[in-house]
Amino acid sequence: AAWLAARHGENACVLSDGLSDPWVERDRPETGLGLEVFIESPDSGAAENAPLAKFADTWLFPLTAEVSHTLAGFPRLSERLLNGELLSMEFAIDHIKDGRGQIGALLGANSEPAKTLTLAGGEIKLIAITLLTGSELKYLRGKGELARHELADKLKTAGVGHLSLLHRPSLV
Repeated sequence: AAWLAARHGENACVLSDGLSDPWVERDRPETGLGLEVFIESPDSGAAENAPLAKFADTWLFPLTAEVSHTLAGFPRLSERLLNGELLSMEFAIDHIKDGRGQIGALLGANSEPAKTLTLAGGEIKLIAITLLTGSELKYLRGKGELARHELADKLKTAGVGHLSLLHRPSLV
């Protein structure tokens, strides 16, 4: 597994780099799982002039790594994302937690339709990871696709879109 760090304007970004690697088997897609995931935030905690390698010491990296590892371990989740479904995931990460020691992420709530990149083996999609508030995570537990779409719509309407903000108010 590998990750990339970048800046997008004033925001820090961490992107997976490997989910779209070709399979060894010749009868499998040359774009691996067909996607890569990214998180974008103005709240990385890294200094504005810090080297990109410092993003590995922020909360952005462990969240992106957890999502990447989960998708690599459960390829059907990637298929669902490629089909336009929104997914929510829950992890225990020390850097950011709700009152129960968990954090949540909404996958696929891109501000615009998922960007498509053309690689040597074909096209892949870039899927956004959006940090959820504790209340939003609690709201989504046990609910289905409709609730995830409602929350994604609220994020878009509030001007948050796919951005991950550490201290934003809950939208539910």
